[in-house]
Amino acid sequence: MKRAEVFFEVSNYKKALQHYSSAANNFKIQKNWSGYLNAVAGKAYCLVRLSAFDDARLLLDTAVIVGDNIGEGIEVARIYYVYGILLDLLNEPHESLAMHQHALNIRVRLLGSNHILVSESYNGIGEVYRYTLRDYVEAEKYFQKSVNILETTPPKYLKQLYRVYYNLATTNRLKKDFERALGFAFSAIQTLESIDPVDTTSFIRCYGIIANIYNNQDVSEKAILYYRRALSLRLDRHEMSAEMANDFTNLSQAYIETGQHLLALHCVDSALLIIKNKNAYDSTTMADIYLVKGKALREANRDQEALENYRRSLHIRNAFSQSNTADISNTYKHLSEVLYKMKQFDSALFYAQQSIQSALGSETTLSSTSNPSYKVLENKPRLYDILAHKGTVLMQLAEGRNAVNTLKLAAECFYLSDRLMDRYWDSQENENSKLHFASDTYYIYERALSALYKLYGLTSDEQYIASAFELMDKSKARILRQGVEQASQRAQKYIPDSILTQELNIKAKITSVENKLGSVKNLEVESELNVELLNRQKELAVWQRQIKKQFPQYTFGVKRSPVMTLYRLQEALEEDMIFVEYFFGAETIYAIASFDGAQGFEAIETKNLTQDIYKFCELLKNGLQTKDLQEDFANYVMLGSSLYEDLLLPVINRFGLQAGDDRHQLMVVPDGPLSLLPFQALLASKPNTTHVNYRDLDYLVKHFTISYSFDAVSPFLTNPRSHSEKPLLAFGWSDGEQEKYTTDDLPGTYRELQAIASIFPGDFSMGKDAVKKKFMAEASSYKILHLAIHGVGDEHDIYNNYLQFRDEKLFAHELYGYNLGSDLTVLSACETGYGKIFTAEGVYSIARGFFYAGSKSLLMTLWRINDGENVSLIHQFYKNLAQNEYASSALCKSQLTYLKEADEYTAHPRFWVGLVLWGNYKELNDQNISVQIYAVSIMTVLATAASLFFLRRKRKQARDVSNSQAC
Repeated sequence: MKRAEVFFEVSNYKKALQHYSSAANNFKIQKNWSGYLNAVAGKAYCLVRLSAFDDARLLLDTAVIVGDNIGEGIEVARIYYVYGILLDLLNEPHESLAMHQHALNIRVRLLGSNHILVSESYNGIGEVYRYTLRDYVEAEKYFQKSVNILETTPPKYLKQLYRVYYNLATTNRLKKDFERALGFAFSAIQTLESIDPVDTTSFIRCYGIIANIYNNQDVSEKAILYYRRALSLRLDRHEMSAEMANDFTNLSQAYIETGQHLLALHCVDSALLIIKNKNAYDSTTMADIYLVKGKALREANRDQEALENYRRSLHIRNAFSQSNTADISNTYKHLSEVLYKMKQFDSALFYAQQSIQSALGSETTLSSTSNPSYKVLENKPRLYDILAHKGTVLMQLAEGRNAVNTLKLAAECFYLSDRLMDRYWDSQENENSKLHFASDTYYIYERALSALYKLYGLTSDEQYIASAFELMDKSKARILRQGVEQASQRAQKYIPDSILTQELNIKAKITSVENKLGSVKNLEVESELNVELLNRQKELAVWQRQIKKQFPQYTFGVKRSPVMTLYRLQEALEEDMIFVEYFFGAETIYAIASFDGAQGFEAIETKNLTQDIYKFCELLKNGLQTKDLQEDFANYVMLGSSLYEDLLLPVINRFGLQAGDDRHQLMVVPDGPLSLLPFQALLASKPNTTHVNYRDLDYLVKHFTISYSFDAVSPFLTNPRSHSEKPLLAFGWSDGEQEKYTTDDLPGTYRELQAIASIFPGDFSMGKDAVKKKFMAEASSYKILHLAIHGVGDEHDIYNNYLQFRDEKLFAHELYGYNLGSDLTVLSACETGYGKIFTAEGVYSIARGFFYAGSKSLLMTLWRINDGENVSLIHQFYKNLAQNEYASSALCKSQLTYLKEADEYTAHPRFWVGLVLWGNYKELNDQNISVQIYAVSIMTVLATAASLFFLRRKRKQARDVSNSQAC
């Protein structure tokens, strides 16, 4: 037996088979049935490795009978384990799972739950889910159980540990959780580096999976690098194998992604040459090669040749009895896609249905005019993209035939796709992976909205608006929404703050590693950081499991966000409120609005709107320019009015309203570039003159009280916390003691805090006292937070959005997990609402961090501001707030007051519209704190005088056409 095991360990299965057979015969003669079963299990395993499946099955059937006679034992469990592997290879996954589960149950009963053989069984079950059933969510559960045991075992089990790391890497890649996938792949490499002798084959496989992950992340340059590493190792040992052909095929895919179609075709032809020169015909690899060649030809617009290669691939798979149904399904999908591109829509629909049918097997038989139920599909989440493709094909076919029924079927495809995508969403742990997945799948929601919009146009059935609204709202800001929900849960005080701080510290370490990963260039350092990131995440998971035992009511991790229906929204809206939510698609902007129980559904062609939005925002940020006053004013009027006519006028008209009607509240849920557009500055009508006069323009702020939200739910959420009892905490950069100021000083912040102090009671820290440590220690106890300091928003790096206190920077990501309970946070600093825009998720700004921390509403800035510009606005805002105005109304009235006192130049929106309110628009929660207006009239006079002084100074600056921007 020992000699057999040595040969088996080095993959010499023929020699191992001989020794296992001799051992089995000897044990049988001795009637040592335990030894006999162990030897038979080894013999059967060798036969499996040598692809002698029939012989292996016959042997295992006999062994099972012997095992049943001698009773439960470790050797019996091994028989069932090997049988599970055999049945998996024979494409009998459910029977395989039954065998593996039987082996697992025996091992747990006899050895306990943390034995190495239990780990082996978990891995075996995971491999059935991963490689045969393609249920990656279930697969990861079992691989994770296996690795939890292996990470605490002696070094002699490193090969098993490597194997499970590799499995976890491939599984997380297919789950589209790419950061975790990289962490496990690099952990696999680190494990291999500890094994002697060097296992070159395993290194090659690891390089291949790392390359695949980078390819999926659209980092094709790194993918090409790792594919070449794998190929270099194969060439060093003069290898010409199916695995080498597979590496060439993968490299071809990377070249396809970079648009290098000739190189892609060269690589895939090299793969074909290797396979054709092999003695043994490898059907699976050949089919894969033809599939990738089809992709390369399709991207090179050689569609007919692509079609031929896809058909070759399909023919091979269908002729090969052991072909995986998932591979056949994928080939049908590619056939359908190229036929769709060739505008052969009927054929495209046929093959799309074949793709779905082959994935389901013979369990369900459907025609192209029907869809399987979600219950049938729920364990095959990877079908979300083929269902979306089928829906797209149906929409094309609806143009000329039975439009309503065809569009209904298309919409059903998109609904199913959305529900299947939830499986991926719920299983992903890394934010970057979620962002990537949301961006890649956003087109599905755009197509769904298109189908529903057409159905509404054909039928006038408002149910289609309701369905579209749910999909639209669900598609946006899911990561932030979950963060806000967790902040709400933390505020419930389920567990003590001291324990929550431990979670925050671990998460801070994770963010620190993610930050480093975002800027590292060296591949070796990157691999180390990926492993460190994975270890930090494991540390968090262990901590959370421990806390869960102590506080079972506290929930960690992903929680499904609540769905806001159109009916619930209409109940929540106030009588005079117009609600508008946008979806900014690649081809169409969709808007769904509600007012006074009625609803509207508008489609706006994207056209040049993106460019116009950015141009308009640039005019707002730049303010008055010395050389182009007249031209800028003309451009402002043109863009401000045209954007209003495109984006909002159709909605207003839908409800029979006009901008001149009685004042209404307007709640906007923007999307994409609209997140940086202050609607207050749009123009409801054009002026009658071309003379530069910004004061008398017909701004929307004169007609609507406007506020914003990242989704339809958050404006109506109540703040559950009860620990924020103090009224106001304010921090200002300047203490007013300097006689001379440098460019970094912000003298206006002192006057700003003076103005607030004349109205609101609170605690004020200014100058040297405005330190981060003090803020972080005290902020959770206040209802209102006010920060008049430096701020930076970065449109490229999500880890570089911060507020600068006197001692340190406070980065947005540091607030994730922090426990704030403020009803209102005022970020009176530069660019606090500015940052990188992500498809579906919105703007990554410093303000986002405060939402994560639990702030209910935020007053933020969209660009760089002069420290003196906000004094009068902020002063008036707090005066209005103290009179129990809604926060949205308080801001609006302060802007209108500013406009009344400004002249034609200082009325430029650059000076007043950069402040926007996001979140809950209503009055501060728990008004029984009875905000007290100070009776110190001197302070009021000083604050008013300061405001007038700065307004006069701005007028002079504007007339001189200078535009200082200290921040």
